[in-house]
Amino acid sequence: MLLRFSYPSLLAPTLFVTLSLASLSTKAAGAAWLALVLFGLIMGILANPKNAPHELQIAAQVWLGLCLLALLIRSVPVVYWSDLWEEQHAPLRLMLGALGVWGLTRSRASIFPWALHGLAMTGVLGLGLTLLHGRDFLPTNAIPWAVAMAMIGLLLLHSTVLLADQTIERMVWGLGAVAALTAVLVSETRGAYGAMVWAVLWLVWHWRKKLTLKRMTLATLVLMVFIAGLRNTPFVQVPLKRIEIAVSEFRESQHRQEGSQNSSVGARVELWRLAANTIPENPWLGHGRDERLRLIHQWGKDRSSDTVASLGHMHNQYLHDLMDHGVWGLMSSLVYLFGLSGLAYWLGKRGHYFAGWTLGGVAFMHASASLTNVNFAHNFYPVIMSIVVVLALLSPMDSSSKKH
Repeated sequence: MLLRFSYPSLLAPTLFVTLSLASLSTKAAGAAWLALVLFGLIMGILANPKNAPHELQIAAQVWLGLCLLALLIRSVPVVYWSDLWEEQHAPLRLMLGALGVWGLTRSRASIFPWALHGLAMTGVLGLGLTLLHGRDFLPTNAIPWAVAMAMIGLLLLHSTVLLADQTIERMVWGLGAVAALTAVLVSETRGAYGAMVWAVLWLVWHWRKKLTLKRMTLATLVLMVFIAGLRNTPFVQVPLKRIEIAVSEFRESQHRQEGSQNSSVGARVELWRLAANTIPENPWLGHGRDERLRLIHQWGKDRSSDTVASLGHMHNQYLHDLMDHGVWGLMSSLVYLFGLSGLAYWLGKRGHYFAGWTLGGVAFMHASASLTNVNFAHNFYPVIMSIVVVLALLSPMDSSSKKH
C-alpha cells in the first residue's frame, strides 16, 4: 500500500496534515472530518460505478441508513420538548460523516495509508502533550479526548496487525497505536481504560493458534519484566492511582460518608440514584433538557453537593437519554451500538476482518465509556468517532485476503 499522489490528489495530503494535528486541536480534527464529508459528497455525486456494490459499499449504505434512523428517532422528543438542536450535533455529525463515506466508497478513494500515517502522528503528539502538560491542557474535555484517542489507538492496532504490508507501515502504525493507547493511560481518564482490555484480549485471540504453552510463558515473563521496569513511571503509576481513587470513592459513596457526594465517583453515584428515581415518572418522552438542568441544580442543593450542582448532564449516556427524551432517546443511541456491532459481525463473516474488528472496537469503547460520561455532549468525540468509522469502511478492497 504505497502512498499515491495521483488519486485523489488533494484529499489524501489534506487528511494527513489535519489528522496529524487532531490530538492537539479540535479545529484540525473538525477540518479532517469536514474534508471527508465534502470530498465524499462530491465523489459520490460524480462517481458512476458500473459494477455491483462492493460489500464495504453496502456497509456504508447501511451505516448511512442507521444514522438517519437514529436522527429521526431523536427528533421526535426534541421537537416535543422544543429542545435546542445545537445539543444534537453528535447525531448530525455522524450522519454527515456517513454521507461522506457513502460517496467515498462509491468512488473507491485511495486515502487509507495517508490517513493512518496522520493518525499515527497524532497518537505520538497526543502522548507528548499529556506527558508534558497533563490533562488540564488538552484541547477539549479530557474524558471524550481520551476515549477518542482510544478509538484511534485500536484502529492503528488493527491496521498494524491485519493490513500492514511493509516494515515501515508496521513500525509507523504500531508506534502510533502504542502512543495513542499510552496517552489514554496517562490522561487519568478511567472511562477510556477499557481500550487496554480490548487490545490485550484481541491480540491474544488473534494469535491464539500460535500461543503454545512455552510462548505464553515467555510472553508473560517478558510482560512482567516490562511492567516491573515501568512501575515507577507515569505509564503505570497514573492509571493505578486513578483506579485506587475510584474504588475508594465508590466505597465511601456506598457507606454515605460525609462529603462523598462531592467526589468524582460519589457525585456520579448520587446523580445516578436520583435519575433512576425520576426517570419512571415519564419513561416514554423523558423530562426535556430544561427540566434536566433544573433538577440537577436542585439535587445538588438538596444533597449539599457543589459537584452535582455544577454538572450539566447525567454522566451516563443511557440515563441521560432516558432523562431527556425517555425511551425515544435511548432507542436513538442504541441504534449506533447495535448497528455498529451488527456491521462488525457481518463484515467479519465476509472476510473484512480489519473493518469488522475496528467497528467492533468503536462499539465497545462507545458502550463502555458511555457508562460514566456523556461524550456526545462534546464536539471532538463524535468527530473522531465518525472519522474512525469512515476509515474502517474505506479499508483496502483486498482486506478479505488478510489472515485474521
